[in-house]
Amino acid sequence: MSINLPEVQGLVQTVQTSVASAFELLVDFQQSITIERYQQAESKNYNPATGALAQYAPAREVVVGLVLDYEASKVDEEIILRTDQQVLIERSKVNVSGNGEISTRDRLRVGTSLLKIVDVSVDPAGALYTLQVREGSG
Repeated sequence: MSINLPEVQGLVQTVQTSVASAFELLVDFQQSITIERYQQAESKNYNPATGALAQYAPAREVVVGLVLDYEASKVDEEIILRTDQQVLIERSKVNVSGNGEISTRDRLRVGTSLLKIVDVSVDPAGALYTLQVREGSG
C-alpha cells in the first residue's frame, strides 16, 4: 500500500479547515488565554553565589480557546484529577515560529487563574492543541 501525498495533504487541510470552522461556531464560549512561555534557562543566568537561576519575565502571548471540564468517566484521580481541565486552542492561532510549540514549561492565565500545563497533545493534522491544565503554577 502506498501513500498518496497529495491526498494526505488534502485531508490534513480539510481537518484544519474543519477545526477553524468549529471554533468560529463556538465563539461565544471562547475565553481569552494568556500563554506565559518560560524558555529553557541558559547557563549564563546561573548565579553561583545563590545557586539559583536569574529571574526573568516570561514571553506572553494572548490567544482564545475553550476551557472544558473533563468528563467524569475520564477522571482517575491519578493522571487526571477532578479539578483538572482541558484547554483547546487552534494551533494556527499560536505563534509557533516565534515562540515554539506550547510545552509543559509554559503556564496559562485564564482570568485570574494561573494554570500549570500537565500534558500537551496535538492532533495528527496539527490543527488543535489539547492541553491538560491544573490550578497552581508549580
